[in-house]
Amino acid sequence: SMEVRPPAAPSSSARFPNETGDDEGGVMSTTSSSARFLNETVRAQMQNQGASQVWADVTALAKLPGVLDLGQGWPDFGASDVAREAASSAILNNDDPKTNQYSPPPGAPELVHAVDRYYRATGSVPCDSVERECVVTTSATEALYACMQALINPGEEVVFLEPFFPWYIAHARIFGAKPRTVRLKLEDRKFRLDMDDLRAAFVAGAGKVKAFIHCCPHNPTGLVFTADETREIAKLCVEFGVVIIADEVYERCTFGNVAMRRIADCDVQNVRAQTLVIGTASKLLNLSGWRVGWVLGPKPLINAIRIMHAYCSFCAPTPLQIGVARALLEIADEADGATRKKALDAAQTQNTNGWNSTNSTRLAAFEQTRGALIPDLSAQVMAENVKILSSALHDSGVVPCVSSGGYFLVADVATTGMTSTEFCKALATGPAKVAAVPMDVFFDPNNENVPNTLVRFAVCKQRGTIEKCAEAIRAHPVGKREGQ
Repeated sequence: SMEVRPPAAPSSSARFPNETGDDEGGVMSTTSSSARFLNETVRAQMQNQGASQVWADVTALAKLPGVLDLGQGWPDFGASDVAREAASSAILNNDDPKTNQYSPPPGAPELVHAVDRYYRATGSVPCDSVERECVVTTSATEALYACMQALINPGEEVVFLEPFFPWYIAHARIFGAKPRTVRLKLEDRKFRLDMDDLRAAFVAGAGKVKAFIHCCPHNPTGLVFTADETREIAKLCVEFGVVIIADEVYERCTFGNVAMRRIADCDVQNVRAQTLVIGTASKLLNLSGWRVGWVLGPKPLINAIRIMHAYCSFCAPTPLQIGVARALLEIADEADGATRKKALDAAQTQNTNGWNSTNSTRLAAFEQTRGALIPDLSAQVMAENVKILSSALHDSGVVPCVSSGGYFLVADVATTGMTSTEFCKALATGPAKVAAVPMDVFFDPNNENVPNTLVRFAVCKQRGTIEKCAEAIRAHPVGKREGQ
């Protein structure tokens, strides 16, 4: 039998090179008797330090006395009560000891079923030509890692939009792929994708591009692609024979009247056969510490990802899977109820208008039977948070960008005369005492003209936290302002 053990914890004395001004005795020191065993891929990642070091620095700033944390994207409200109660019951269940033991590597049957039901209820209609299956992973991060591990050969390319979630580029390089980024344009405070730029990336990498990572709502910009834009992206991926890794973890977090369209549901031939959809309880249920995610996709790809997942973590925590399953079923029940009401209303309207034949009534109802993906209650809170924080940032002299979904708000701080890193340090250590993230790490440093004045603020916080931050930012503006 297999015993799943975590890797040994690193020594508390381990550190990165140049941490104290030199690398003598550091992890990467060439004179170290143990560092010589590290492979070249790991050496490169440690030398860069990259995203992990930025997060470490941000965390350190956020932990300073009195600092309010708008850096890390973990929600401090809205954690699913249904999921927590069900998981607690599973943990304390003395009748079924299996609830606290390994689940099958593909996932606890309860959660595999619930994921399928959730997607069907919220609008993903089954396709007769594509048999889709699910694998439960230990977070969406592992889902992304396992997808790339199953797909990527050294020397192939992975395309994604810039700025990007930093783990995209790290995972690509770990598996020997070349990252090819397409930079979003920032015009009139709005980020947008130029489809000609995306086509050019596929043309330039023709024959080498294996996957495109589609992130919507987009982290970190908050861009939500329209249905037409999503369809154009899908058409390009099908045209060039590229697998779509759909990072749609924020799908129920859109603001106002902005509608989210799943790329696998586009009316594009063969798109579902080459799309892997990633979801997670971290964002759907505000349970980022549970580390329960999943991948939904065509059976041949999911079978391969299941193997990679089993070799990596074997299974996600079983009682937490049971809790997530219960919460997803509740969402599915609510979505089905809303769909039935919509169909009934359509039929009644048809009769009211005098078209009371059985066929016309049935047709009117049938046209409304497809489920819908609608924003959750947390999204409503975050939408208002964006407005409150945007107003304060504007008043402080910086330029907030438009955010239509997700957990974040981006601001351009060029007007302060500071770089994003300088601004974030001053904001956290000065009288405002607010932690944010410089967005340099969301760009490929090997690219030209990388912006260095963009800052990311997390809006997935309680209203009181956002209001305190807004008040502090407004009262204690950072850097120079016009007229000074």
